[in-house]
Amino acid sequence: MKRSLGLFAAAAAVVLAAGFAFAAPRGPQVKDPAAQARAQELIDSAAGGSAVFKAADTGNVVHIHSGMACAVGDEMLTLVRVSIRPSFTPGDDVTCDYTIPGGKAVLYAVRLGGANFQTYAADAQRTFAAANSTAKAAGPLTSVGYPGITRPAGQSFAVTVDGKPAISSMWIAHEGDWALMVRATYPAEPRRDPEYLAAVVMMYAQVTVHEHATQNPI
Repeated sequence: MKRSLGLFAAAAAVVLAAGFAFAAPRGPQVKDPAAQARAQELIDSAAGGSAVFKAADTGNVVHIHSGMACAVGDEMLTLVRVSIRPSFTPGDDVTCDYTIPGGKAVLYAVRLGGANFQTYAADAQRTFAAANSTAKAAGPLTSVGYPGITRPAGQSFAVTVDGKPAISSMWIAHEGDWALMVRATYPAEPRRDPEYLAAVVMMYAQVTVHEHATQNPI
């Protein structure tokens, strides 16, 4: 890759796979003016975006309320849109949309506001399964671990997209007052790289929200 996925920031731990490096968010931060400018473009394209997101000088789009960071990315993993979904308080329900090899991944952050996460997660998983009611379960789903972070729950289904075998997957987890979820669709073969990238998006969201909640307790 021309520019490392170190846009996720410099690290104490590095996940290596699929021929690229993902740097977790602890340690010295590397400034990337070009990526920061791209992040600002994405924020400006969302109505009310500047009140909900900010462009970090590392190139991340940061959700101000939760601290969730979405990296602008590069050829294999590219942030193409951020959005603010309707909610009682603007910014309590947002997404970051990515392209991954052959498919897409959407990261969601939803403020629980006192709601029970287990109930929320069960409803989300039930809705996802219902949307794939005619599909077969697609076996174990990749997840990426990180010290101090709980691995997300997840499920995947074998589906057909444009007449071709594909996988539809979701990951869901709880950090602070936020439910975090990634939903992704990608080719059944080769499955490994796009699924890994979607799992990395989930892990990075968990880490950044967890650290924000630790530094800003309710």
